[in-house]
Amino acid sequence: MLDADGWSDAPQVILDRLRTRGATDLVIDAAGAGPIPAQVAQILLAARATALSRGHAFRIEDPSDAARQSLEAIGLGQLLETAL
Repeated sequence: MLDADGWSDAPQVILDRLRTRGATDLVIDAAGAGPIPAQVAQILLAARATALSRGHAFRIEDPSDAARQSLEAIGLGQLLETAL
């Protein structure tokens, strides 16, 4: 689940957790997410790059309006597209 405040407070913990997910696609539930700050968007970019480099899909599932609008506002709307 995407928790922008929690991810901002402890980015390394989240990155480590995402890197060690194993051989599965990465799906992040963003239905309850508020606006996504730039630091969290960077974490999402890193998670996407890691998933794709391992041959796995990356998807932000059911993004809230606030999450969608904030990613689009900072030019990262491509994170909302499923990457295979």
